[in-house]
Amino acid sequence: MVEEARAAAKVEIESARAATRRIEEGLEEQERLFGGISQQELDDMRRELQDARRIKMLHESSKAMDMEHEVEGHERYSLTVLV
Repeated sequence: MVEEARAAAKVEIESARAATRRIEEGLEEQERLFGGISQQELDDMRRELQDARRIKMLHESSKAMDMEHEVEGHERYSLTVLV
């Protein structure tokens, strides 16, 4: 009975060691992929993203204004045709 408990414990220990190795390998891979990026580079990327969003918003608002002007032009044309 003691031998069975030892064998089961040994299997659990080996399983835990294997899981630990897999986690360490995953962390090393993650560090290799993302570890080379400095905080400054992350901040620069965030600023670029914010700038891109601002430009997109500005562009879309000008499209809306263009449509408003087009509608106003059609309304003026309709009024001149009716008069």
